Amino acid sequence: MYRRIAVTAVLLSAAASPALAQNAGAQLPPAAAAGTQLTRLPADSVAIARRFVGWLWSTQVDSLLAHSPPDTAMTRDVLTNQISQIVGQIGVEQEVVEERWVRRNGRRQYWRTSRYSDFAQEPIVLRLVILPDGRMAGMGLNPLSQVPPTEPEVP
Repeated sequence: MYRRIAVTAVLLSAAASPALAQNAGAQLPPAAAAGTQLTRLPADSVAIARRFVGWLWSTQVDSLLAHSPPDTAMTRDVLTNQISQIVGQIGVEQEVVEERWVRRNGRRQYWRTSRYSDFAQEPIVLRLVILPDGRMAGMGLNPLSQVPPTEPEVP
């Protein structure tokens, strides 16, 4: 079951934003490659991320797409199908274990670690890429033991 969830997460992440695909050879944005400080997120970025999570789990794909960059490769039908597949595999969110911000591929990501009704083995981490303007540029989903590596924070 771990493998199916990881594959779905990679498909969801890659479809949402090809530039953020999880392969090891992905190009980092210039800021990440140079190790420079990232632009700050909006003051209400946690509220923004939580709103995206609500839209995701309630399949409000039009809202998600309206708050994504114009070059998003995801379509309404693909996103709806991906959400249905994920919910079919892990169920519904039962408990939030942790929320935190990390840096990955030169961008800020909101990581929401939760327990789900149909996946008791371990918590699942929903990862949302939030841009400085408050738009969502990508997402991923992995069991906690299979999250991708993050980058150190630059002061």
